[in-house]
Amino acid sequence: MTIKQIFKYEIYETKINIDLDSIKRFCFLIYETETGIDKLEMFSGWQSKNIYNEYPIINMLRTEISNHLKKYLKHLKFNASIELDNFWINFHEYKDYTEPHIHPFSIISGVYFVKIPENCGNLIFYHPAEDIMCASIREEYVDNSMSNSPVCVMKPEENQFVLFPSFYKHSVGINKNKQEKRISIAFNANIRKNNYETYT
Repeated sequence: MTIKQIFKYEIYETKINIDLDSIKRFCFLIYETETGIDKLEMFSGWQSKNIYNEYPIINMLRTEISNHLKKYLKHLKFNASIELDNFWINFHEYKDYTEPHIHPFSIISGVYFVKIPENCGNLIFYHPAEDIMCASIREEYVDNSMSNSPVCVMKPEENQFVLFPSFYKHSVGINKNKQEKRISIAFNANIRKNNYETYT
């Protein structure tokens, strides 16, 4: 008898060596001095406008993440030239959360965890067939495993970031911390602009 794995879903997670305190100060500066985007239905917190290359501290983070993005893409055997694109800052206060969503028009997405107080909301990934798994046969399994679980719940840590394919549906749990905000920086990576004519 042979059991084969026919589909595989992989994410990349690591911690990086960067001045986290400076990034926290930068996030609060943007939060206190700039207007965020209009509220989205899927998002109940505060979200900054897109950030590109205009801030040195974000460029430092971009460089660190880019090094790991190359490793992730090599592991996935992805051949196109991919580069980091837009970044944005997220603030979740008490009871804020993010609904399940994907990142359209991107190849790889990710999130860097800046400030993670206790009980501030986990990162949740959803199996592509989670609706079917939940509705039909969940009660028949003896135990949860990577083969039968409809969700994967990750408890974030400060100074950690996660990379994942942009089509992975994911959400952020409710921040149950009444005193402290949850802060993260999300980002997308896409095919290098001068390669678009080849891949679109």
